[in-house]
Amino acid sequence: MSVFIAIGANMPSLIKGVTRAPAQSFEYAAGQMRRLGIVITHKSRLWQSPSWPSGRGYPNFVNAVWKVETDLLPEDLLKTLKSIEREMGREASQKNAPRVIDLDIIDYNGLQLKTGDLTLPHPRMTDRAFVLFPLAQISPDWRHPESGMSIWEAIARLPSDDGLSCVPRP
Repeated sequence: MSVFIAIGANMPSLIKGVTRAPAQSFEYAAGQMRRLGIVITHKSRLWQSPSWPSGRGYPNFVNAVWKVETDLLPEDLLKTLKSIEREMGREASQKNAPRVIDLDIIDYNGLQLKTGDLTLPHPRMTDRAFVLFPLAQISPDWRHPESGMSIWEAIARLPSDDGLSCVPRP
């Protein structure tokens, strides 16, 4: 199945005694996915977005979207991604807190699903420039599975300050 995963981090991770900056953490997560049979077929470039809500002084986020192929069912994929997060030092925390890694399924082959732990497509993906811009880069013809809205229509609906605050990393 073709799946889109949003990746984000704004804190360094400490894995097996090695401190990794967010971009390095992404590569570690990619290696763990490959080891578990998840094939990454496309990666967006890295994007930067401010932490939210603003004014707390947290570091900016590094974000990307990856397209992967997997035979895992949605719930099993979610469990796998959460285990990678835990291995990388992600702890349960308050909403919008800084994090060493965040791996979110945003679209699972167009499936519409709502369980106790998982809603597909991701319910807030069209409100987030840091998801839409990288997704548009690797899948410019993507359409929202429920609304049918194109990626470009979703981007056009973003508040202008969101669109201007998310920028490609050099």
